[in-house]
Amino acid sequence: MALATTDDLKALLSIRHAEDDALLLRLVGAASEWFEKQAGRTILSAEYVETQDGNGATAIAPRMYPVVSVSHVFISGVEFSESTAYGVDGWYQHGDLIRIRGGVFTAGEGNVEITYEAGYAVVPNDVNQAVLEVAGLMYRERDRYGQQSKTMGGESVAFYYTPPSRVMATIEAYRRVD
Repeated sequence: MALATTDDLKALLSIRHAEDDALLLRLVGAASEWFEKQAGRTILSAEYVETQDGNGATAIAPRMYPVVSVSHVFISGVEFSESTAYGVDGWYQHGDLIRIRGGVFTAGEGNVEITYEAGYAVVPNDVNQAVLEVAGLMYRERDRYGQQSKTMGGESVAFYYTPPSRVMATIEAYRRVD
């Protein structure tokens, strides 16, 4: 799903016509996919079914975040119910962790399965801006595809094809940590 709109991209680039709308839509989609691939995660909220190795501890961290809700926890094929209060055995969500009261995530390979929802309800502003900047670069580069520099009237201009450091810093801030 796109992490920015073509209207926002048009505003950033001061485009007032509709001639390039299809191209801009494609570039916003490509920049959104690129951002998520670089970050190693989906930004907007989605449901995940994830298998992890049990760690013998009372907490486990799902791979995606922020965790919005948890619906199922299975340990070694046995479904655990949700703990409804302090002192009641079962799983409960604690921030981006899933914790167990009255037990542990039994150590084992691939023996923990969790179903949960994680991600943002709306695109964070810094992610939106980073995607717009990447899409904007892609748009501006379309007329100089393959060129590294150009000399006109005795002046030379070099073209750089790497995203700005602020875009890369935003990616790092959202990068999934395994």
